[in-house]
Amino acid sequence: MKVVIVFLVAAVISPYATACMHVLRHKSNGRNFIRRIISSASDGPDNEYISHKDLDSFLNDHFNASPTNPWTQKFWKTEVSDVTYNFVRDHETRVMLTVIPIYENVRAVRPESFVVLVEPDRSKIISGTLKAYIPNPSTKTVLRTVSPYMYSVSNLSWTTPDDTTLFLYGVEKRVEMAMKVISRYYLASGTDLDESSKNWSKHLARNDPRYLPGLLISQKLGGRGSDTLNAVPMTSEALKAFEDLVVTPTLDFFEDPRNRGEETVLTVIVMYADNVTTCPIGFVVLRSDTHDQAADSLYIPNQ
Repeated sequence: MKVVIVFLVAAVISPYATACMHVLRHKSNGRNFIRRIISSASDGPDNEYISHKDLDSFLNDHFNASPTNPWTQKFWKTEVSDVTYNFVRDHETRVMLTVIPIYENVRAVRPESFVVLVEPDRSKIISGTLKAYIPNPSTKTVLRTVSPYMYSVSNLSWTTPDDTTLFLYGVEKRVEMAMKVISRYYLASGTDLDESSKNWSKHLARNDPRYLPGLLISQKLGGRGSDTLNAVPMTSEALKAFEDLVVTPTLDFFEDPRNRGEETVLTVIVMYADNVTTCPIGFVVLRSDTHDQAADSLYIPNQ
């Protein structure tokens, strides 16, 4: 079975950004996320090499980001482009750069923000992941209600509880990503939350009553409630958004006779306020086919 792995892309939203964030969704009509391998000139094929200048202009070259807010462009250059280029050059290694544009609504043509991940080659000893959320407001100055956020995490681990499911986790077994290859065959294999997973979710929320136990990969899509890494605290609004905007469209996809033999890759990226907190502040959901030809993306706040 050919499966295209969707790499972890985590947007990290500052607490001050809440007022401006919405449930956002788009299809791959020229607004898709981009994954690009970047290597030093001495490591990897020529098509992986990118000059520092080209990396600086990456947002404008690949997305309809113009006019890019001058502050956004400066933040990208100093905090992402320079850091990435220097890392690749100094360590003679390669990284996976992933950028997802976020739009205010389905009619918008200019991204209002970007979520970014720079992930070093996992075959190398050097480890760590750079995550960033970069607002792109239309005004010349960054709005007070929108703040960028960027941090790095390391010592991440993978686990595969079954052949079609993968979890990435870090500090305190804090889940960073869940991914599942879904087919009609596996839809009936899911299980509900068990007591252990419910208690784990409450622990992650520090028993905050605003949060209820939820599943990153729904039972209806073949997710297992006995996998504690699949259980996270969610607000009632986030639970409803997952049901309405993730579960139902996926089930509808497989109800179409044309898709009954197809597979889809569902990736849920869990977003936190920093590198130590354990209660998510939002989720980025990506759904792509196993040929990587079509994709949906969605942001669900959890505050």
